[in-house]
Amino acid sequence: MVATVNPKAEELMQAKSRWKLLQAHVLFRHGDRSPNVRSAYASSIPANVKTLWAHRLVDIETFERQKYVEGGNPFPFGLLTKKGAHQAYELGQRLQIRYGDLIEGNSAEAGSNLVIRSTNYARTHASARFVLTGLLDSEEAAQRQQITFMADDEESLYPNPACKSWGALSKRRLRDATKKEDSPEAYKWHARLEHITGPTLKHFHIPPRKFPWLILMDALICAEAHGDPWPDVVKPADFKKVKEMNAAEVSDIFSDQDICQIAMGNLIGELLQHLSTKVDSHERPGPPRLLLYSGHDTTLLPLCACLGVPLKTWPGYSSDLAIELWLDQESDQFFVRVLYEGQELPLPDEPPKDGESWPGKAPTEGKTLCRWQDFKRIAQWSYIPPDEVKRRCNAVPVDKAALAGVVSSGGGSFDSSKL
Repeated sequence: MVATVNPKAEELMQAKSRWKLLQAHVLFRHGDRSPNVRSAYASSIPANVKTLWAHRLVDIETFERQKYVEGGNPFPFGLLTKKGAHQAYELGQRLQIRYGDLIEGNSAEAGSNLVIRSTNYARTHASARFVLTGLLDSEEAAQRQQITFMADDEESLYPNPACKSWGALSKRRLRDATKKEDSPEAYKWHARLEHITGPTLKHFHIPPRKFPWLILMDALICAEAHGDPWPDVVKPADFKKVKEMNAAEVSDIFSDQDICQIAMGNLIGELLQHLSTKVDSHERPGPPRLLLYSGHDTTLLPLCACLGVPLKTWPGYSSDLAIELWLDQESDQFFVRVLYEGQELPLPDEPPKDGESWPGKAPTEGKTLCRWQDFKRIAQWSYIPPDEVKRRCNAVPVDKAALAGVVSSGGGSFDSSKL
């Protein structure tokens, strides 16, 4: 069962004689960026629109150059904006308030107490640098801090397309979920969606072709962030609904144990390994105390769903998920707390049985401080060893309907191209 004690954030900070924060993992989405525009239709975007977005970008020449994976986005699309740089810097400042004590000594000691890694995208790399600048309160210190990367085919901060069975399993899950959408409300929303899709595609110069609604939602988000006009047909209620719909759709996919294990299992294993090492050696220096991960919305949505706390709407730019390890110095017991954008998330009492799925809704009440062993059991529901992940990824399910894809409210399967 979950912990019987449940102090709130301010109580933990005030009762330092009893509660000690040992380690924190913070996974965050990159800051605001230019729209995702695939090469296939980039030529349809007017030159003045491209020029406008180019002027909004942060200068990434200040960052070390490397061969980034940009998901098919030609310049100037899919890149961090000046606004996004500021958002990332502000996130770093908030993290300094929350976790500055973990990296005291900054320039001299932060290297051993602080680690950060990023996906191999210019926007996540640059976001990581600006987060570090805010956290360390120094551009010079941020430049000295190494940012690590994983090989593209081994990246675990998003569902990796190198996993052959991932696409088939997600399409199967989405197809099954679509069959359940049989209500007057669902039909009404689908009709509304059909009504606004054509004019919205035209407004953003996107060819009328098979096109995931995720990308259309992205175009609306980017326009809203910079005060650009929307098509008249799109109302604020439509925007709110589509963000909630897409979040629910992705969360439903990741309520499935098989999908969690192959798509998020390596990341969850990495988190558990760091936490376990800290539990076993908390009295000795060595294991890092603050671990940062610069990722995507496709980092936060799947991970939250796999932990049984699905998000209610699409995560905004520079959203963060924190997993904290605490020591109760009176009982010498370890506890875990999970926060989304600084707000504590009630954790489920138990994971589903093997082979079953999460219920699809996050707990509305319950303990926010969970015994380490209970949290580990929840997380291990989504974990299999890396060799088993690789084996399952190469064993593509035989399901013609799943492989062919489905027609859903989003116009296709969940695209892990890392929005």
